[in-house]
Amino acid sequence: MFTLLLSGCYTTKVYTPAASHGPELQDRQWFTLGGLVPLSDPTGQQCPSGVSRAESKLAVVDVLIDVGLAIVGGVAGVAICNSKSDGDRRACGSTGAALVPFLFASRTVQYTCAGTGVAADQPVPPGAPGTLPSPSPPSAAPSGG
Repeated sequence: MFTLLLSGCYTTKVYTPAASHGPELQDRQWFTLGGLVPLSDPTGQQCPSGVSRAESKLAVVDVLIDVGLAIVGGVAGVAICNSKSDGDRRACGSTGAALVPFLFASRTVQYTCAGTGVAADQPVPPGAPGTLPSPSPPSAAPSGG
């Protein structure tokens, strides 16, 4: 439940001076040891000119994954526990519920490629799964003549 309370506090936004090109893409990153060790490849490798904008956050899906992992860890903790005491089984369940999300966690990254967009060998058509609609270009202000 602590994760639900802090989910809005874990958004990191990075902007570069490079112009955005192409659709906004989305990726899920996996970590272990409380986020210290990445388990997945870095995001944006299909962008030949790098990333112009990236936002890493704990999205609703990530919170649901954390809750599911906590439930699985709690059930496993109770099942593994050798004690007949209810208090000891609760402690084993709590330990498992805290340990599993600490060992496996995910974050959602939304990003836009810079410059030339997505590499030709990894095309991402508009509307493909994992993409968001590309942002509208800013409209030109009418000249005051």
